[in-house]
Amino acid sequence: MLRTRIIPIIQISNRALVKTVNYKNPKYLGDPLNAIKIFNEKRVDELLIIDINAAKRKSKIDFDYIEELCSECFMPIGYGGGIETLEDIKRLFTLGVEKIIVNSLIYTNPTLIENAIKLYGAQSIVASIDFKKHWLTKKIVPYIKSATQKINVELHAYIKQCLQLGVGEIIFNNIEREGTFKGYDLDLIKEYIQGLTIPTVINGGANNFQNLKDAKKAGADALAAGSFFSLQQPHLAVLITYLSNEEIIEINSQDK
Repeated sequence: MLRTRIIPIIQISNRALVKTVNYKNPKYLGDPLNAIKIFNEKRVDELLIIDINAAKRKSKIDFDYIEELCSECFMPIGYGGGIETLEDIKRLFTLGVEKIIVNSLIYTNPTLIENAIKLYGAQSIVASIDFKKHWLTKKIVPYIKSATQKINVELHAYIKQCLQLGVGEIIFNNIEREGTFKGYDLDLIKEYIQGLTIPTVINGGANNFQNLKDAKKAGADALAAGSFFSLQQPHLAVLITYLSNEEIIEINSQDK
């Protein structure tokens, strides 16, 4: 049985560590480098770095800063934000990024994703799907452009498109739960994730150790969280943390 990866997500904006709720109103938390150093000490499985403002900048990706973050990081890094070309992807790999996280490109430039997979392999390209339930139709639909633009297709069809592109992994981000501590959407995991032929990562709402255990049992291959590993409840004070070895063993000892 493959080990379940427990993955912190850090959001960065203008070289600051921030945290959003429902992908809105980023709150300043501190220095990303300090967070990375703590995660190094705690020997986390993997780290995802998302630049939430990269797409809005004229210069797009802050390559110099990504290089600085990678040089301090002892675990595998996935990066997303502002990626537009194969040259961007190539440069990120040379800086030390191991996985490229694509979101809007799935919709706006699927050919670029296919070409990147041909060059670097499926395991290096990860689809990140932001989604929420439409208030009128009640259907679950994907969003792009930092969760601001709805795509007129149902989530099942969008997942199928990602699989057809050949991505090696999919991250599912629940917009309505992101940063809320409301818990992972376990019913959604069972409906959309169980049975997929590539690794899946669930993100959005993690609130306690039991919730992580339940998400793994429901069918997620990996568990990601931002607030859960950077803010302490109930007052949401900044505290960079991770699971203990005993908790990781307990999660991995249970069957799906």
